[in-house]
Amino acid sequence: MMIKDSIHGFIETSEEEEKIIDAPEFQRLRHIRQLALAHLVYPGANHTRFEHSLGTMHIAGKIATRLNLDVRKARLLGLLHDLGHVAFSHESERVLSKYLGTHEEIGKKIIENSTISDVVFSNYSKKEFFSGPEMEIIEHDLGADRLDYLNRDSYYTGVAYGVIDEGRIVSTISLDKKTKKIYLERGGLEAAESMLIARFMMFFTVYFHKTVRIASAMLQKAIEQSINSGAVTPEDFIHGWDDEMLSKLSKSNEFAKRILQRKLYKLAYELPFSEENVRLAKQLESEKVIIDLPYSVYKLRGFDVEIDGKKKKMDECSVLVRDLKEAEKSKLKIFVICEESRKKKTAEEVEKILKK
Repeated sequence: MMIKDSIHGFIETSEEEEKIIDAPEFQRLRHIRQLALAHLVYPGANHTRFEHSLGTMHIAGKIATRLNLDVRKARLLGLLHDLGHVAFSHESERVLSKYLGTHEEIGKKIIENSTISDVVFSNYSKKEFFSGPEMEIIEHDLGADRLDYLNRDSYYTGVAYGVIDEGRIVSTISLDKKTKKIYLERGGLEAAESMLIARFMMFFTVYFHKTVRIASAMLQKAIEQSINSGAVTPEDFIHGWDDEMLSKLSKSNEFAKRILQRKLYKLAYELPFSEENVRLAKQLESEKVIIDLPYSVYKLRGFDVEIDGKKKKMDECSVLVRDLKEAEKSKLKIFVICEESRKKKTAEEVEKILKK
């Protein structure tokens, strides 16, 4: 089967890949947006986990081919890497992980307990499939997952920061035959720098956009309240879709109703992230005031770059990448969010607490 993808052009799939794609567990990903509620700010951001999974599979196959690894396994891992995403993906996972585990854990359970297992485990044991350098192809700092979603998110949001040189990176990735670890050749250093900086910029331009954060914080409140009231169960999000679950939540939850109508809360105040400011801001948290905390996005697992025959860590080779961790500190903000009618009063309350 040939699939026309907006980012990669034609993607060819095998018969066994088609069996997985046609499975209801995979078809559900057509209804899970890649960027959850970002379409409330960027109207074009309606792309889904379905097409991202196809793109990740495609890139994983190219990397595995270059490294002379198991192409079939790498493509299957790429295809299935997001199978466990619940409705609203990462935004809801911040609430639901304590009930359900991570999307990786959920994905493994779905694979093991569905017809997909007939395809996946026909040639591999469970331990074999979820390990090895083919898994690193997906999860690496320069891996197929990031290579796809950065270009895809940039394309659909219309934001230029995420555009990366996928071809250059793929063509300069190598595999250490002794350690079975992926490293980067010197010729790919600048492309890798550009990619890691692009990811950093996409977080603070798109994923952490002020209004996206507000909508996501309201969603998380809606999910927690609805679970506590018994209106929904955590398991509903494994089987439900974004729009389906938002409609279900909105029948009994005011936050969800407001998201559905795009009547969002406003930012009353923002504070630099610190333990002391978290403590102060938490004093204001109530049914009408949300305190939204940021989290680190630097998340560099670390990989080697070969320069003059010697391998060095990426953050040792690049001042630009090393400085991203420091640059992040100035961008992490605590948001104090409330209804527009309470905005002035809430800001005054923050100022009063800060003066004490």
